[in-house]
Amino acid sequence: MKTKKISSAILAIVMTLSLLVSVNFTAGAAAASITPASVTSNSISFDVVYPTSGSYGNRIELWDSVTGAWSETGNSFYVTNGTYTFSGLVSGRQYMGRLTYLSNNSWVVKDCYVSTTAPSSTYEARYAQLSGSAKVVNGTYVGDVSSTSAIKFTSVYSATAASSASIKIYYATGESRGAKLYVNGSLIEDILFQRTGWGNFTNYYTVNNVRLNSGNNTIEIRGGYYSSWAPDFLKIVVDPTSSNTKEGRNVRIDFDDSYINGNITNANLTRWINHLDAAYDAYYSLVGQKPNGGVKINIIASSESYGWAWIYGNTSTIYWNKDYISGALRDINNNDDWSFGILHEMGHLFDLTDRWNFDAEFWANTKMVYVLETCNAKVYMNNKAYTGSAISNYYKTDASGSYANTLGLSTPKYSGDGLTYKFIEIKNSVSWSAFTKTFKYFNSLSAASVPGTRKDKFDLFISRLSTESGQNVSSMFTQAQINVIKANY
Repeated sequence: MKTKKISSAILAIVMTLSLLVSVNFTAGAAAASITPASVTSNSISFDVVYPTSGSYGNRIELWDSVTGAWSETGNSFYVTNGTYTFSGLVSGRQYMGRLTYLSNNSWVVKDCYVSTTAPSSTYEARYAQLSGSAKVVNGTYVGDVSSTSAIKFTSVYSATAASSASIKIYYATGESRGAKLYVNGSLIEDILFQRTGWGNFTNYYTVNNVRLNSGNNTIEIRGGYYSSWAPDFLKIVVDPTSSNTKEGRNVRIDFDDSYINGNITNANLTRWINHLDAAYDAYYSLVGQKPNGGVKINIIASSESYGWAWIYGNTSTIYWNKDYISGALRDINNNDDWSFGILHEMGHLFDLTDRWNFDAEFWANTKMVYVLETCNAKVYMNNKAYTGSAISNYYKTDASGSYANTLGLSTPKYSGDGLTYKFIEIKNSVSWSAFTKTFKYFNSLSAASVPGTRKDKFDLFISRLSTESGQNVSSMFTQAQINVIKANY
């Protein structure tokens, strides 16, 4: 559904603060809510929705936690659904937005606490605590950061508890190298730094939506991800931006607001993050273990062009091609699309250390079938919606590599999508429970017991699935299908 914006007059109300308020109205909605739309050092914007847009009793106010002053905007007691911006605020200060409306002759109040951003602070790597082989080079930057080294910035100060700080890491490297970012002892993100050229410290990598405590914080860069050696580091710049947190229980969205603004509302972004949390739970329920020790999955914008999105095995990061993010977020916003592509990449992460992985693309899609069925989730492929178990139609007939076009032919041809449908048929016979038990069996294997070839992994999976289900799963394939599958491996 497209949002219609209607221009409105600018209202100014002075209550100890000289606040300039600008308003953009949107079409009405049904459920009352107030959520931060954007936050700067001197302004806060709220998205507000009332049960009845423009009804008597609708108000939007802002409270200053230091002065205790209130300011009001909108059409007094007849505020319309829309986005309202309070300007002229004090940086680093906490404010409270209040939405008020009448229901059955009683006042109903919803509050939303937000702090304006504080000025950013710079912390130079050469003054940080160094460990391992890390050392200061030429008195300016830190190099020789090995897989057992770390750069620890202590006393990183935030005036308030910031739910959405950004950290810019200035680095230089002559090749792609990795590192891990920890904040207050918790792993926040595995970072892949792209080649910049040695000695070129003008480039930086930004980690968004990082939680900071009020007062002093510890930020640490450690080696040990992607490569034996990390880049050279010059400094970090911390901007304690305090807007709505773009993270859930299992997933963080790590790209800046330029991708979000105008493409998805904060409420619908939260809805999608909740969907991804549920998908994560479903994947965990199916395979029995979490990727990268249960570290939250980070979805980050990438300027690289390795496809629509991609991952690196046994990590917790999904790299999303920046050219596709805005359009996908619009689809997520307008259609409650869970995003086939992101769920697919999450499925790759849940292949863990590839113990059962005889075909990575097949398994990413087949495990996702469980997620869609369990969560009754909706995804779009080729502009067609598939909800829950209806995804079987895509793999049976609709995909270019569908079962009907490949493994289902009298002379079968191999296709991962065709095999996914075949496994859906098998699942319908043996149940998902047999699959869960089979994944658990693979997780219990010693490293030496894990099959070394894709063909052997396929054979062992089918054999164990037969054991767990009490059915002869091999007999559910034709011999011609078995031959073409094994020939592909």
